[in-house]
Amino acid sequence: MKKRMIKDLGLLSLLKSVGLNEYESRVFATLLLQGASTASELSINANVPRPRVYDILEKLASKGLVTKHPGRPVRFKALDIDEAFSNYIEIKRQEHEKNLKEINRLKEKLKNSLQEKVSKSQEFKSEKDMVWVLKNRANIYSKLESLISNANESILIATTEEGLKRKITNYGEALRKARKRGVDIKIISPADDEYARIASKFANFINKDPAQRLVTVDDHVLLFLTPEHDEEVGAWIKSPYFARNVRRLF
Repeated sequence: MKKRMIKDLGLLSLLKSVGLNEYESRVFATLLLQGASTASELSINANVPRPRVYDILEKLASKGLVTKHPGRPVRFKALDIDEAFSNYIEIKRQEHEKNLKEINRLKEKLKNSLQEKVSKSQEFKSEKDMVWVLKNRANIYSKLESLISNANESILIATTEEGLKRKITNYGEALRKARKRGVDIKIISPADDEYARIASKFANFINKDPAQRLVTVDDHVLLFLTPEHDEEVGAWIKSPYFARNVRRLF
């Protein structure tokens, strides 16, 4: 008896949402609902051009979703849904890790290339003071991490009690490494808790409300932050004059 072509749009939509293309979704859905099939049957029941069927089956097999049963003719079968998607998830995880490693390799290659071609004076094009505005916490904390990691002489952090918790959680290790490099670290916060005690191990910790949220690094860069209850905005000021004098105020 001839099997009917798959028209379950909901199932096809679900399969596309996990990364299968149109033809892969049709073939896999057909195997799930109609069982083991030959390439000829799949071409008809999944409405896929016959020349494409074997290529699609190979791709589904490489994703851990189908298996081949030798014989005459060869038949193909969808794996049990739990097994199939356990395979698929693991393959996707490995691909993701491989992509991240490649991106990181290219990042290092780009950094090395830029270091060879661009001097610091060319990068900033002048020794004049410069100001950048950073919006949202992710961008601000990314800049903060960079500043801490590249500090050579001094770091001053003035923050709230909640801000201290976030900074110790996110950058405690980077601050410890900076201290081991010989960087002088001062932290001012109205905190008297576990995070204050942790900060005291690698910084000159002052239990005080600083009134302002800011960071200075090497008497060269100042990162000035808006109050916590406002939309998170930071002013990154490259100015030895401002950085040095703000640090002296604390």
